[in-house]
Amino acid sequence: MRLARSLFALFALVPIAAAAQSPDRALTPLEMQTACGPPTSLQVPSEPLHVIGSQDPENRFVFGTTELLVLDGGTARGVQLGQQFVVRRPMIQGDDRKNLAAIHTNGWLRVVAVNEKTALARVEHFCDAITAGDYLEPFVAPSLAADLDRNNPAGELDFTALGRTVMGPENTNSGGAGGLMLIEPGGQPLQPGARFRCTAIRT
Repeated sequence: MRLARSLFALFALVPIAAAAQSPDRALTPLEMQTACGPPTSLQVPSEPLHVIGSQDPENRFVFGTTELLVLDGGTARGVQLGQQFVVRRPMIQGDDRKNLAAIHTNGWLRVVAVNEKTALARVEHFCDAITAGDYLEPFVAPSLAADLDRNNPAGELDFTALGRTVMGPENTNSGGAGGLMLIEPGGQPLQPGARFRCTAIRT
């Protein structure tokens, strides 16, 4: 993975247990922010479903909240009524179309009608503009610790393993309080609620 710059961090792991979340319950604002963040992998499914348009007869390319969108797969591809999908878009940098720079999350939707070849899905949450060609993955609600939004520096620092920050949403290389960042934890096992100390070392 290529980065605009190298930004390394020292991590101190403080594990906190967290329960699994159900995708059908109302999400908290922090959970919605997390679900709108980038996935932890730049791997796009080999044969994903895609958004191919809107049920609205007006010819449009960009879609938003509460729209009914047409998907390019139905029961023949395992799509079920009520199934939820997250909508994502690969992001490239410059002219290099073989190596993704990032993957952008645009929202999630729920299937409301399906036949053998196509399905209709209603947008349930809007993160950013959804466009024709965006691909789908099964939606999984974030599993977050109950006190994740609190500033709690308790715990002993562990400098035996170095990790690094990778990037933020849309391949940004910096972030601030309340924002999201992807990290590589340096081989340490992680669980929701783990906290880290970050120290920038420019190279």
